[in-house]
Amino acid sequence: MRPQRFIPVSAILGENLAARGAGMPGTRGRPCWKTLDGLAKAPTRNDQPMRVPVQAVYKFTAAATTAASIAGRVEAGQVRVGDKVVFSPRTRSAP
Repeated sequence: MRPQRFIPVSAILGENLAARGAGMPGTRGRPCWKTLDGLAKAPTRNDQPMRVPVQAVYKFTAAATTAASIAGRVEAGQVRVGDKVVFSPRTRSAP
């Protein structure tokens, strides 16, 4: 992600933090806290793509069939019955 703005401040003197400072006459734009308030908020975890880090894979073999169960914790997003799931990095999918 690229920086959106450059905000010159002096934390020692408190210049351009809450209000424009007299000691920094060359600065333009809004002070730091007003700029931070204007930034877009990050999406909530439910609004992000689903992410499930795989913690374990359990394989079962029985009478000519092999099945696997993948265990992990949902870190972001939502999944519903019928959603297509893609496994990376091999990009295999399941219905």
